[in-house]
Amino acid sequence: MDWQSLVTQLVNADRAPETAMQTQQTTNNSKISALATIKTQLNALASSLTSLQDSSLFHAHTTTVGNAALGWTAAGSAQTPNGPYTVAVTQLAVAAARQGTAHVGSGLSASGDVSGVSLATVPTATAVKAGNFQINGATVSVATTDSLQDVFGKISAATGGTVTGAYDPATDKISLTSSSGNVVLGASNDTTNFLSVFKLNNNASGTVTSSGPLGAAQLSKPLASSNLAGAITGTDASGNGTFSINGTAIAFNTGTDTVQSVLNKINASGAGVTAAYDVTTDRFTLTNKTTGDLGLSVTDSSGLLGAMGLGGGSTLVTGQDAQFSVNGGASQTSHSNTLTDASTGLSVTAGMTGTSTVNVASDSTGATDAIKDFIAKYNAVQDTIANDTKITPGTGVKVTGAILAGDNEIKALGTSLRSLAFSAIPGLDGASASRLQSFGIDFVPGSNELAITNPSALSGALSTNAAAVANFFQNSTNGLAAGINNYINTATGSSGTLATQTDTLNKRNTSLTAQIAAMERKLTAETAAWTKEFTAMESIQATMKAQTTALNNAFNSKSSSDS
Repeated sequence: MDWQSLVTQLVNADRAPETAMQTQQTTNNSKISALATIKTQLNALASSLTSLQDSSLFHAHTTTVGNAALGWTAAGSAQTPNGPYTVAVTQLAVAAARQGTAHVGSGLSASGDVSGVSLATVPTATAVKAGNFQINGATVSVATTDSLQDVFGKISAATGGTVTGAYDPATDKISLTSSSGNVVLGASNDTTNFLSVFKLNNNASGTVTSSGPLGAAQLSKPLASSNLAGAITGTDASGNGTFSINGTAIAFNTGTDTVQSVLNKINASGAGVTAAYDVTTDRFTLTNKTTGDLGLSVTDSSGLLGAMGLGGGSTLVTGQDAQFSVNGGASQTSHSNTLTDASTGLSVTAGMTGTSTVNVASDSTGATDAIKDFIAKYNAVQDTIANDTKITPGTGVKVTGAILAGDNEIKALGTSLRSLAFSAIPGLDGASASRLQSFGIDFVPGSNELAITNPSALSGALSTNAAAVANFFQNSTNGLAAGINNYINTATGSSGTLATQTDTLNKRNTSLTAQIAAMERKLTAETAAWTKEFTAMESIQATMKAQTTALNNAFNSKSSSDS
């Protein structure tokens, strides 16, 4: 007997309620998923409404500079009226600067004897590289271990004594003099920069002298050995000192700070200036980071600024404000070269002086795109609600319901959204834009979907009545965006329809899971009981069969003996 199949059939017959509960769980999960989709779409709709509340959205402008050669850029504010503007820029803003004295570095030597001036450590603006250079057709090889006096000797030896070199400590320059014709320096295959470092250039004469002083500030060395000619006298015993620029104090140490690190400190400070060094003139400068006729003050209690040539001997080059006019009006000034007309809010950023027409026109592209996005997100919500709650007639009296068919709360959500979008905005009645239909947006006949039914009306309203359209959407008390957003926040909140329904469905599923588990335990026990009974039956059957066989054998044996 195939009792195992019989047991399976008996247990499956008792499992019908469990199958029904599992089917109900699947349906509940589908409803939870549908509610989650609606919530996601409502949040997307709320996001589109947030974009519609951007304060600049309905006041955007396009600006066009007529004279493109000037390289100007222009922009209008929310208050800038449309139209052409003639802008004349007669002066650009320039930053104030403090120009230090030139040649702040000490000379190469205090005397004409430069035998102790090594090329490896000579305090010139650029380091000397080893190599060869030509002079009057002769090759001179220099090494960084050479002194400057050694090089003079090599020049004399290479030219047979016709060219001699000398250093003048009074001018901090060297001279090369030929006793036979002009001095001719350099060749295309020179491998050292000696001639350029010492500022020696051909001049078609018998004597070539450095074009400027040679000693320079050494930016990478500590202040105490940076070759600054001026003394830094106002520091304490440990070498600490301070100075201030535009009232901002800057500290330094002569032993640990280099000239470059001091420049970095100035630039990173709140002084609002840029400090720089010009290797050509051996000069430091301070320039305001902000253009315009503004001051640039220094206070030097340490002597460092004086040593850098930025003290009393420096020159303050005052800044200047930009000057401009709009439509031939009064001259206006600006600290920066972004020039804003106070009366219209028109702004022009100028890189050069000149005159140009600037055309300002409304730009409704952003507003139109934002409205289209709102319509698309609104329609997505309505389509989902309609599809999830619809009932489809079948054959005869049979009907088919969607996953949320019969859910009146979800249907009411769609109805409320339609009412909010369709009705006139309270408080705006009588205004030129009190409802969506006022500027060409209406419902598609026979549906809950919105559409731009009159594009011309929309573009016209955005170009000529943007303030009214903005008020319709953005009024903080009763604007469309605020009204729908408040409703969405309620519907999607922790106490809203979507949350409460989802919570109820989840609780039902939890209960069903417990019931299914209990039933499964019961069916397992039932299966075990049936199995035990049938196993016992098989055992009895086997015993009876064995006894029958034994009886048969016994009777057959007795019959044979009798015969």
